[in-house]
Amino acid sequence: MKEALHSLEKQIIRIPPVSTIEEIRNWKMLAKKGVFQCPFCNAKLKVRSGDYREVHFSHLTSESCEISRKLTKAEKRYSKQVARESENQPAIISMIMDELRQTEKLNQNVKADFGYRAKMDLTEYPDIWLKVKDIEYAISILTDVHPSNDSTLSKLIQKRHEYFIKNGLQPIWFIENKEIAIEKEKNAIVLWDAEAVVSLKTKEDKKWESLLKSFDEDITFFKLFGYQPSINDLKIDVASTYYIHTTNEGTYVRVMRFIKDHQQSPYRAFLLNEGYDMHFSSALVINKEIQLSYNKTEIINRENFVQKYKDLKLQWDEDQIRYKLEKNRKEKELIIHQELEKETIENSYSEKDGPKISNKDTYNLSKSKEFNTYPKFLKELKVHFKINQQQQMRLWKNYVLGKKMKDFDFMVDLVRKSKISTFEEFLSILEKSNN
Repeated sequence: MKEALHSLEKQIIRIPPVSTIEEIRNWKMLAKKGVFQCPFCNAKLKVRSGDYREVHFSHLTSESCEISRKLTKAEKRYSKQVARESENQPAIISMIMDELRQTEKLNQNVKADFGYRAKMDLTEYPDIWLKVKDIEYAISILTDVHPSNDSTLSKLIQKRHEYFIKNGLQPIWFIENKEIAIEKEKNAIVLWDAEAVVSLKTKEDKKWESLLKSFDEDITFFKLFGYQPSINDLKIDVASTYYIHTTNEGTYVRVMRFIKDHQQSPYRAFLLNEGYDMHFSSALVINKEIQLSYNKTEIINRENFVQKYKDLKLQWDEDQIRYKLEKNRKEKELIIHQELEKETIENSYSEKDGPKISNKDTYNLSKSKEFNTYPKFLKELKVHFKINQQQQMRLWKNYVLGKKMKDFDFMVDLVRKSKISTFEEFLSILEKSNN
């Protein structure tokens, strides 16, 4: 066995996974002096060690009690189950158990133990078994996920998750914090298959769902945040994952909420917030059930999300209006440009064939016109002052077409007599002459 009852303190103690020769010698001497008892039959235990087995407790006689044999068998099975986990997992579990032991002292409705010890008859074990009144939880820590084992691990986790439920346990999974991967500019979180499998749907997730379903559910809703859904009619299905890490100050859980999206690797989801940290003792605040959230923080996060949505929606609407106005402006400019080109072509024919005489005798045949085309007129203006393409369009649209000022010789004469040097001065003279 890996654990024993301390006969003086009446508490369960465990031998550390790594011990020096001197520490092992001391453990053995404490056992000889009767410090360690079997937690089940109260018989005295000794400490044994060897080349093939880790340091462990054993009954003095060759025959151990039935329950301790069952526990030893469960320990071995559990050891194989967690063999793939990182070396950080035992430390995380130990810190969680310390937190829960303190909770036990303060709340008589709470009981906690190692999963294999509390549920020896199972074939799959949670790392920690927790009971709150009549509700039993299976708490498991997931570490060391990588591409080579992700697909296989996700299937194993899914099977274990369903096994816990079948045996009356509510599964809660915590994932090692280093597995978090976020695309902040796309408002997305990318998950291992195994991470997606262990996501939960809590009361807070359902509150988020209720809020979000009042928004637009089409693809525009996600585009506002820079996220591209896998399908146009993505449903609002909110879930959460819980990432765990330890520091010198204690054990912390990061709460991440998202809308489920991609159903195959790489699994990506729409992130509802950047996540927030909770001390583990707060994450497992126990009323009628485990809390796994800060109520006030969740309210603030939802309010912030709504405000951001409104701001982005307003910006989106304004951008659409500007886009339409800009589109209309360019279309009008194109029409003016096309009319200008048409006028230029018609005037070029006039230069070759002579002026066309209208029924209203627009042209005065007795007088030869030097600047009888718009291109010639523009060329003469450039001799006196600079005129860019935009100014040319403005002159054509507002004066030649708008005010029908087509006597180019007259306008050139105004320029020469006035000795002007800027386009704006020229327009001022045109306005006065037109009045």
